[in-house]
Amino acid sequence: MQPNGTISPRLIAPSVLSFPPERLGFYQGQGEVALGRHEAALATTAETLDLYDPAERIDRALVTLDQAVALIPQDSSEALKVALSALTLPATRQGASLQLKARHLVHFPASSPQDHDWQEALRSLTIAAWQSGHTPTALDNPASE
Repeated sequence: MQPNGTISPRLIAPSVLSFPPERLGFYQGQGEVALGRHEAALATTAETLDLYDPAERIDRALVTLDQAVALIPQDSSEALKVALSALTLPATRQGASLQLKARHLVHFPASSPQDHDWQEALRSLTIAAWQSGHTPTALDNPASE
């Protein structure tokens, strides 16, 4: 185990029960966000993004949303830029897991300019999904929950 409490990637042997380092970082970053450990989440998400192949867009987008959530307490303007970058990666706009995470995890201070811009981005995401033939669900209309 490394000093920061993580498992060294070289100790993870490929098997049906193992996680490649980027998946381990994905879940570690999610956990740190959920626990409110924002500094640790920022470090983990940055390291994890470096592990992903740039062609792997959906996983990178999900990690980027965790990074945005970790940034909100420090700099909500920068967090908005990071969150929006996750939504604008090619081939990620229709992913249900991305939409779910974007709608239910990323929250900016109410009535802030960042919250207004984020809500606009989510509306655009919903419109794009509908136009592409995505079946409407509660995911598309959080008010229906």
